[in-house]
Amino acid sequence: MAAATSAEVGVGAPVVVVRISENPPPQHRGSVANARRNALAIRLAGGAAFISGEPVLLIAPTSPRRAVRARFAASQDDLFAFQLEGEWRSLDARKDSRYSVELTAEVRSVLGRSRQGGTVLNISTGGASVAVATRPGGRQVELVVSITGYSATLPGEVLGVTEAEETTVLHLRFVELSPAQQAFLRHVIGIARARAEGEDEELAS
Repeated sequence: MAAATSAEVGVGAPVVVVRISENPPPQHRGSVANARRNALAIRLAGGAAFISGEPVLLIAPTSPRRAVRARFAASQDDLFAFQLEGEWRSLDARKDSRYSVELTAEVRSVLGRSRQGGTVLNISTGGASVAVATRPGGRQVELVVSITGYSATLPGEVLGVTEAEETTVLHLRFVELSPAQQAFLRHVIGIARARAEGEDEELAS
């Protein structure tokens, strides 16, 4: 594997740390305090308790949205060091208008009737990218999302999967949405668009 580089994410850049070993995966917001070739020191204002070597997914929420696998190395006060394990990869590969979000969700397998927590990474009127722990059985899934006091179950189809050691990113296409589900989706995208345009809307799951 090619050596990772943190040069793409400089000091002061916002970063979201997703703890992919837990279900649902908790998220911690922070900013880059120091960047080296294959490591990042991230300042987490709220603090956290990581296990040595714990796998995480680091997400740079700027456009184009990117992510890289990493492992916790050390901490001191509110500074947390992570060793990168790959290259930064775009999470916005689709050509349609996708918007970056960080929403806690639940993915239900229609075939296997399994349920697992996940994190919606980006979303559009046509589909979404969702990080989960394991690939669900079958292609038909339901994505349960809550935001600003509203919740909806969105039926979807798995078009592709990006798999890493502890993380699986599902690339979903929404199918046969009802008018109410379409309205909910527009609500989510409207909030994401407002954030992208620098307004004061906040996502809350």
